[in-house]
Amino acid sequence: MLLRRITKHVKAQNWFAVALDFLIVVIGIFVGLQVNDWNTQRQEKLLLGQYLENMKEDVRIDLTMLQGLKSNNNNRRAGAIAILDAMATGNPGNPGEFFQHITYTLMFRGPVLERTTYEDLVATGTMRLIDAELRAKIINYYRYEQLAADNIELNQNKIWLHNQPVMLTAMPLEAQRWCYGLMSQIIGLNPMQLDAPGWPPNMTAGDIDINNPPAFIPQAASVTLNALTHLESDALQSLETVILSTWSTDRILYIFQTQAEDLINSLP
Repeated sequence: MLLRRITKHVKAQNWFAVALDFLIVVIGIFVGLQVNDWNTQRQEKLLLGQYLENMKEDVRIDLTMLQGLKSNNNNRRAGAIAILDAMATGNPGNPGEFFQHITYTLMFRGPVLERTTYEDLVATGTMRLIDAELRAKIINYYRYEQLAADNIELNQNKIWLHNQPVMLTAMPLEAQRWCYGLMSQIIGLNPMQLDAPGWPPNMTAGDIDINNPPAFIPQAASVTLNALTHLESDALQSLETVILSTWSTDRILYIFQTQAEDLINSLP
C-alpha cells in the first residue's frame, strides 16, 4: 500500500509527498531497529543477571571447598607435630589416632573451583557486558586457581618425595592398608575393601573406627614408631617438610579465600 502511494506521488511529481513517504519509511525502520535493540539488551541484561547469580552460588561452593582444604591443612600440621611428639616420648598414644596422624601427613589436595558459570560467560561472550572493574576481579579470581594449584602441587610433590617413602617404609603392610582406608574415609571416596589377615570379613573404609581398631593395630603402631625412631634423621626431615608446606599452603588458601569473599561482595 505504501509502495503504491509512493508510485502515485512520483507520477504526480508531488515531491513533498514522496519525501514525506520516504521519511515515514526511514522512521519506521529506525524505530523497529531500536525496539529490536532494546529487546536484545533487555534479554542480555536478564541473562547476565542470571549468570552473576549463578556465579555467586559457585563462589559460595568454592568457599566451602577452601574451608575444607584449610581444615585438612591444619590436620596435616597437627598430625606431623603429634608424630614428632610420639617420637620424642616413645609413646604412640591411641594407636588408631597415631595412624590417623600419619594419614593426614600423606594427604594433600589442591583447590578445584566450580567453573561452569565462568566458562559459560566466556564461551557466550556475555563477559563483555560486565563492567571493567568487576570483570577484572572475576578473571583474576579464576586465574589464581592455576597459580594456587601449581604452588600446592609443588608442596605435594615435596611431601611425596620426602614424607611418603619414610612413612611407608616404617609401616607394616596392614597398617598401610589401614591408613589408605582412613584416607578414603576422610576424603569421601567409595568405601574400599580392606581384606587382610586379622581384619573383620568384608570390612570397608567406612567401617573404620580409630577408637576401636583391629587387634593388630596397637602392635603395628609400636613397630611403626620404632622404625621412625630408627630412621630419625629422615623422619625428622620428612615431617619438617610437611610442617613447612602447611605454612605456605595457609598463605595460598588465605589469599584465595580473601579473593572469593571480595568477589561475592562485588557481585550484584
